[in-house]
Amino acid sequence: MNIEERENYNQYGQFSHDENKENDLGSAIDHSVINDEEQDINQNFNKGNDFDAVTLNEENDLDEEDDFDEEDDVEDYGSEDDEIEDEDDDDKMNQEKSIDLLNTLIEINNDRIEGYKTASEETEEYDLKILFSQLMNTSQNCKTELVEEVQRLGGTPIEGTRTTGKFFRVWMDVKAALTGKNRNSILNSCEYGEDVAVSTYENVLNNDIEDITLEQGDMIKEQYTLLKADHDKVKDLRDRSS
Repeated sequence: MNIEERENYNQYGQFSHDENKENDLGSAIDHSVINDEEQDINQNFNKGNDFDAVTLNEENDLDEEDDFDEEDDVEDYGSEDDEIEDEDDDDKMNQEKSIDLLNTLIEINNDRIEGYKTASEETEEYDLKILFSQLMNTSQNCKTELVEEVQRLGGTPIEGTRTTGKFFRVWMDVKAALTGKNRNSILNSCEYGEDVAVSTYENVLNNDIEDITLEQGDMIKEQYTLLKADHDKVKDLRDRSS
C-alpha cells in the first residue's frame, strides 16, 4: 500500500470511524428517546389505571350508599305503614267507644222524653203540663245533636227506651203518683229521674272524657248544663210544694 492509498485508507477509516460514532450516538439518542416515551406511556397508563381504580371505587361506594338508602327507605316506608295501620286501629277503637257513649246519652234522653210525655198526659195541673213539656223539649234537642254525631261517626243511633233499671222504675212511680193526684209525690219522683239523667252525663264527663273528642266533650257539657238546670227547677218546685 503506497502513501496515497494509506492516506485514503486512513481518511476512509477515520471517516468510517466517525460515521460509526455518529451512528452509535444517534442510536443512543433514539433509544433514549424511545425509553423516555415508553416511560411516559407507562406512567400515563399507570395513572390511567390508578384514576380508573379510584373512579371505580368511588362508583362502588356510591352504589353501596344508594343500596343503603334504598334499604333505609324501604324500612322507613314499612315503619310508616305500620304506624298508619296502628293509628287507624286506634282511631277505630276510639270511634266505637265514642259511639257507645253517645248512644248511652241518647238512651237516657229517650227515657226522659217518654217519661215526661206520659207525665204531661196524665196530670191535670196546668203548670206541671208546661213544666213537663219544657223538660221533654230539652231532651229532644239533646237527642237530635247526639243522633247527628253518631251518624257522622258512621254508627247507628240507639232507639227506644230502657225497660229495666232505676229510670224505668222512677217513671212507674211518677205514673202512680199522678194517679193519686199528689203533687209533691209527682215532683219527688221527677227529681229522682232528673238525678239519674244528670248522673249519667257526669259519669261520661268524669270517667270517659278521654274516649271523646273536644268537640263532643263541649257538646256534652252544654247538654249537661241544660239538664242540670232542669233538675234544679224540678227540685225547687218540689221543695215549694212540701
